[in-house]
Amino acid sequence: MEDPKEVLTIVEYEGYEIEEARLVYAQRKELPDDVFCGPDKTYPSNDAKSVRDSFEKLSEFGRGLPKSVVLTIYQNLLKHAKRYEIEHDQSKFNWLIDGKKIKEINMEKEKMLKWLDEEINTDLKNMPIEEAFWIAKAIGKKGALRKALGVKEDETIPESILEKIRDTETGNTVIFKGKKITVTTQLKRRAILALRLSKMPKRGRK
Repeated sequence: MEDPKEVLTIVEYEGYEIEEARLVYAQRKELPDDVFCGPDKTYPSNDAKSVRDSFEKLSEFGRGLPKSVVLTIYQNLLKHAKRYEIEHDQSKFNWLIDGKKIKEINMEKEKMLKWLDEEINTDLKNMPIEEAFWIAKAIGKKGALRKALGVKEDETIPESILEKIRDTETGNTVIFKGKKITVTTQLKRRAILALRLSKMPKRGRK
């Protein structure tokens, strides 16, 4: 069954006409959520070809999206590009990242992640809360962080564990509720975003 919201997101994020987006959605709907680098089944990375195509789409249509969202998608694509051992034309993203920082993309993953997170954080300061939640969707599906930590929906995730995940090197473990949790890049991103969103002023708050 077609999800109209996801079809419209494909139109907005990837520049398809509505009928084309419906066909694209039909091809993607059975793919797992974790192969998409953008929200609502946008920017797939399920194989080397899709990663290359997604880079091309992002370089062409990303200019019309919030910079912080584009940075998140770009970061996810870089991770999958490394997995498939493929390269992309970095010069097509000069509008997103200046020439000096483009060269720094080749640094080790953790440093790259830190830099991209700093870029996202800069934009989040001036971003409406609704827009910030698009980033949350881009990083992972709703409830993924709670599930990973074993926290129920009616419970608050302690800032202390989020900070511990943020500060722990990828591949190491943290202890929470007597359980060992391996810190992955995805888990670290979710923890960082949760910390930032918790500190953002809600609409109407003075």
